[in-house]
Amino acid sequence: DYRDPMHTGSDLGDRLREVIDICGAGLGAIQLDMTWPEPVALFKIKAENPWLKLVLQIGEQAFSQISFNPLYFAQRLRRYEGCLDYVLLDQSMGHGEPLDARFLRDFMLALEGFDRSIGIVVAGGLGPGRLKSLAGLASRFSNLSWDAQGRLRPSRALADPVDWDMAEQYLRESCELLRSV
Repeated sequence: DYRDPMHTGSDLGDRLREVIDICGAGLGAIQLDMTWPEPVALFKIKAENPWLKLVLQIGEQAFSQISFNPLYFAQRLRRYEGCLDYVLLDQSMGHGEPLDARFLRDFMLALEGFDRSIGIVVAGGLGPGRLKSLAGLASRFSNLSWDAQGRLRPSRALADPVDWDMAEQYLRESCELLRSV
């Protein structure tokens, strides 16, 4: 995850180049935990590093800036079409709050006119025993991915280590969900 709310303008490209240099050949993707960063910088980074997957997290502040409106979301996201590989719709932002499938579905439907090169990732309170809310989304959107953080730790504190038994159960349930759709 790249979190740097102070560098959303013209120096964003320079900051991301530093990250790419530091990480080296093992880097495959950067998740941008930023609120609507400058697309020009992202297009330059993508042109320089076509192998690099770029993921833009749409969190609470980004949803707020588009008035929680799916049509505004699609309009805003059009500025990134061609440089983003994934958009991560994350209401919870790692805090384990429950995923609202009906809310997210409207945003996902707003992307239907987009080139399918932008994958959709959802997050929000997912973990073992908490994937039922995804069933309808997974059956409707074939390019759907999902992410878990807070609920892979008994304490739900992001600073604590992942509980690997919980992670294993989450992966097993994810595989079951994929087989059922």
